Amino acid sequence: MKLLVITGDDLGYSKERNEGLVHCFRKGVITHTSLMANGVAAEHGAMLCKKYNVPMGLHFNISEGVPVSEATKSSSLVDKNGIFLEKETFWNAANGGHLDIKDVKVELEAQLNKFEELVGHPPIHVDGHQHAHIFPGTRKAFAEVLSSRGIRSTRLPIDPIILSGDWVPSKYFDSFKVVIELSRESLPVFRENGIRVSDCFFGLCTMGYDMTVERLKTGITKAYESVDSGGDNSVCELMAHPGYMNGEVGGCGIGPDEFSQSEEREHEIQVLSDKSLHAFYSQEQIKLVPFSECWQ
Repeated sequence: MKLLVITGDDLGYSKERNEGLVHCFRKGVITHTSLMANGVAAEHGAMLCKKYNVPMGLHFNISEGVPVSEATKSSSLVDKNGIFLEKETFWNAANGGHLDIKDVKVELEAQLNKFEELVGHPPIHVDGHQHAHIFPGTRKAFAEVLSSRGIRSTRLPIDPIILSGDWVPSKYFDSFKVVIELSRESLPVFRENGIRVSDCFFGLCTMGYDMTVERLKTGITKAYESVDSGGDNSVCELMAHPGYMNGEVGGCGIGPDEFSQSEEREHEIQVLSDKSLHAFYSQEQIKLVPFSECWQ
């Protein structure tokens, strides 16, 4: 049997996103969601997920919006206005050694505390928004904080489709290769701190309209094939970003982005709900599970 965790990222971004993610869980098309502690609808998302018993992890965010910790608002992680460095600027700073490891730890601790306050218990799994946790300037701090708090699971986005070059949008290809290389460099750090990752991963190149049923089938198949065992008894994570179209309220303290206000998130709901996809899971002996069922 192959185990598949389907994670819906960005819980807490908006009420519409929250409602779309819970809809997906109740339909059986995602098995886990990750909460943005600094999202403007984080409290709403946590309450809704608790109502329907949706498994939640933390989506550690230090590249979009307003920090959770007051101390972070005057740190190496933010601009002169106390706002997190946007994605590209953050990536450059994290790669260039311009982030203070102490600042990363302070903000991560604050977001973990906020998660526990909203959810009522620690997260079983923590990943990084825009892969913030795998950079040279963040991975050690990330791993040490998780280890100190007994959290033993994170994401490692090594996507086999990127390596094959199949239907990857050319404008994203170079950045995806960087993510994979950083992931490989992060693995020893995570292992040293007792943090597990799934045996394989898929989802870097299926966001919005780039997601199709056939691409999901191909990508999931290649992910399992990338494991030495051929996928038997392996855990795979599929990263997805479904949700209902955003209104004017949303984001992480600086308003919603254009992608959230497009129909692309709802397109993902439609694709993930396709009946032939679920027939594929059955045919391939793939069992959909939350992270809590992966490592007993």
